[in-house]
Amino acid sequence: MNSYFSEGQHKNVYEDPAYPDVVFKELKYPRETEDYSDPESKIILHRLLHSIFPEIIPETRSYAEISDDKGKTVKELWVVDKTPLDPDHEEIRRLHAAAKDGGLIADSSTKITQMTARYQEKLERDHRYHRTVQTLKDLGILIDTFKAMNYTLPEQGSQFAVYLDDVEPFHVLYNHLQQPVLHKNYNAHKLRAYIKERTAEPAVQQELLSTVDLLDESILKFAQNNNLPITNNPETYG
Repeated sequence: MNSYFSEGQHKNVYEDPAYPDVVFKELKYPRETEDYSDPESKIILHRLLHSIFPEIIPETRSYAEISDDKGKTVKELWVVDKTPLDPDHEEIRRLHAAAKDGGLIADSSTKITQMTARYQEKLERDHRYHRTVQTLKDLGILIDTFKAMNYTLPEQGSQFAVYLDDVEPFHVLYNHLQQPVLHKNYNAHKLRAYIKERTAEPAVQQELLSTVDLLDESILKFAQNNNLPITNNPETYG
């Protein structure tokens, strides 16, 4: 039976004792067409980034849409490798879970707020956090750098903080004419250059480059199906 693990702005996260190595991310609200969500492109990007940066991006095992009897998507479920949380992060998560079970009281809310603020300060002093942010930023990957709970610090070995949140392949923003435009949240040119420079094995290099092509093709197909022009997010192309 699934039990509450954590939650974000748009999702709840559950764990299941029968599957101790993964967590289940469930979209909190039904996905509507106007949200312009494309799970196919998202899972391609996640698997690509995990292949390049296994220390930063946990592996996405599977994705499923659950529909009602009319064919409308009512739930999205992602299965992702479970990342051990550092002690401070785990304590904040545990307090959130306890508050979820028993109702959030003022003392708990204050303690969670204070601990989260201290954890944010701790992250900003840690070179592993900055290395993760800068590594992804250098490749044009757009991630959330404002919420401390999107990261955790490994106890030893890794030179990176782990990024726990989703990486969106694009956002649809409205231009000055209030027309929707798809903004890609990655820099394909920089990704290809990084893969060619850092991947020694030819077969692995070709597989990664083909995955970048597949991601571009998936987003192009989605944009065409939704009559969306494509541009590059200015935050990823500096």
